[in-house]
Amino acid sequence: LSIALIWKCAKTPFDVKLPARKWAELLALPDPSGKGARRIANALQTLDGLQLIKLHRVHGEPSRVTLLDESGDGSDYELPSTAYSRGGLKRDLYFKVSSKLWTSGELQQLSASGLAMLLILLEEGGHKPAENSFLSALRSVPQGREVWFTTENFPDRFGISASMRSRGTKELENACLLGTIRRPVGPPGTLVSFTTEKLRKVYLL
Repeated sequence: LSIALIWKCAKTPFDVKLPARKWAELLALPDPSGKGARRIANALQTLDGLQLIKLHRVHGEPSRVTLLDESGDGSDYELPSTAYSRGGLKRDLYFKVSSKLWTSGELQQLSASGLAMLLILLEEGGHKPAENSFLSALRSVPQGREVWFTTENFPDRFGISASMRSRGTKELENACLLGTIRRPVGPPGTLVSFTTEKLRKVYLL
C-alpha cells in the first residue's frame, strides 16, 4: 500500500482521497468492500503511526492521505530528484518502479517476500541494461544486469532474513520475473585441478 501511495501521489500536493474499497481493489484484496477495506484502513493507521503518511479524517468521507518523507521523521514529502538536486543526502538517490508492476497484475500476485526482493534487485541496479551489449542483442527478452549478494552481509544490509530472501527470489522465478545462474567466484581461468570451485548465485531480472 505504501508503494501504491507513492505511485499515486507522485505530484504536488502529494496527496490523494480515495475510498478504502478502491485501494483494496487495486491490490486485489479479497472482499474489497468488507474485509479488504478494513485491511486497508488498518494499513493506513500503521503507516500514519510510522509517520510515513498523514491521515486527514473527515466524518462520512474517505480520509485524505498525504505522503510524508520516507525517513519516518514526519517531515514533508518532496520528490527525491528535487531533494538531491539541492545537494541532498545519499538517501535521496532513487530508482523508478515501472507502472507495469500495477497494470500487469504482478503487484497483486506477489507476497511480501517477492515484492521485497524485487525492490532490492531494482535498487541494486538490476533494472539497468546488461553491460555486455553483444549478449543483450542475442537474447530474445531484454534482461537487466547481473546482481549478486554475499550471504553474510545480506540480512544486515537489507533487514530481511535469508529465508525471506530465498522465498522471495523463488517466487520471482516462478513468476518469470527473475532468472538465476551460478558463476565461479574469482577471475576466470584460475581453477586448479583437484580443488573445489566456489560458486555464487547471480540474479538477472
